[in-house]
Amino acid sequence: MFPLLAAALLAAPPDRPAVLIFGTGWGAEGTQASIEAHALALAAAVPPDQLLIGGGSQLRSIQADGPYDELADLLGLVLDRRDGLHVEYRRPRGNDVGAATKEGLLAALDRLIALGRPVVVWGAGHGSGASEDQPASLELWGPDDQLDVTTLAQHLDQAAPKAHLAFVLGQCHSGAFADLMYIGGDPKRGLATPTRCVLAAVPFDREAAGCTSDLGHPDARAYLAVFAEALSNKTTDSNGDGHLGLDEAHAYASLHDSTIDLPVTSSQVWLARQRRLPELAKLSAKDLAGARPFEQRLLLGLAPEGLKAPAQIARALAELRAEEERLDTAHQDAQHEEAMVRRRVSDRLLAEWPELTNPFHPKARALLSAQADTLKARILGDPELEALKAKAEASAAAEDAALAVGRRRARLERYEATARHVAARARLSRGQRANLERLYRCESTGL
Repeated sequence: MFPLLAAALLAAPPDRPAVLIFGTGWGAEGTQASIEAHALALAAAVPPDQLLIGGGSQLRSIQADGPYDELADLLGLVLDRRDGLHVEYRRPRGNDVGAATKEGLLAALDRLIALGRPVVVWGAGHGSGASEDQPASLELWGPDDQLDVTTLAQHLDQAAPKAHLAFVLGQCHSGAFADLMYIGGDPKRGLATPTRCVLAAVPFDREAAGCTSDLGHPDARAYLAVFAEALSNKTTDSNGDGHLGLDEAHAYASLHDSTIDLPVTSSQVWLARQRRLPELAKLSAKDLAGARPFEQRLLLGLAPEGLKAPAQIARALAELRAEEERLDTAHQDAQHEEAMVRRRVSDRLLAEWPELTNPFHPKARALLSAQADTLKARILGDPELEALKAKAEASAAAEDAALAVGRRRARLERYEATARHVAARARLSRGQRANLERLYRCESTGL
């Protein structure tokens, strides 16, 4: 047993949930420093019984920003390779960090489930969406270590837990894991007992923000980072009962996350499958009267200044979506213009040194080391280099403009999701309400 796990289990109160935190990509190039930062921030807020990051404490599995290199920047611009130009790799911080492999994660889950207490699992990293023949999955460390929602649900079924399990996930497509609430991950088989629930950064069909080697980048403060912040903020307790639930922290993240993410929960997914959710434009203040305290905070905090009626916010959301679509088109046009200039610049460079298309070619290796100054001078002397830089800047500015509108749109979408959920809840039958309350109790797990 890991020393951290053994010590935590001996010290933990009997009613405290067991805590597992993991953060990783498929390899070092996919385990950005922000993923580690999210896992460590959560661990600082809620000491885990087990912490799994990247390839474990012995491998250089964290991709972080390194020193700037002008030649790498120039080649990246001309050959259209921007990712990972200025990164370095280091070991995860902390002495008692296990590897976040599929085998390691499932084994850690089994150990915590065997305690008979509720279990809370936080996960940071990457995820893949569902395809025609493959369920959505989490990317874990190592080859073929994807963990799909069906496999995880079936594993939890077989583990036969004695208490509920809650997952908080920040990966792309993480909302697909809301189906862990069902036996075998199958909506046709009904809710699992004990209850399982998921709070996620995005719905099943969206990519998430938050993966960057630059901890100064705005995306580094995405859903899980704000969630960790909520766990240390007394104001997160929205009903003042002295009990900080996961649902309250999730609501805090939904309110204060400045990215384009659209947080979602199992209860929201379940409710949307029971009945058609009402349109935002058709809701009134009366429809929102049953909002819980943290939902009230969300509705008040996400509504733009001067807009209170759901119909007004629906119109504002439609306008933002149209504006974002226009800006996306402008960005695509700017990218096309950039690509046309880049093609001419790169063609001239590769006509002289075609070996650069293969960085492992002996000639390419020589150019990048012994002849680096010659290569740099050749790129700097290209007659269209400044034009290419200008087009790249214009393309980046167009992307930033679309992203700024996308962030505003995301906040109104969070309002929309909350309002529709509140309104639909009031129309449930008694039996449906009982199932929803089961999910609520899981999502309100205290720490």
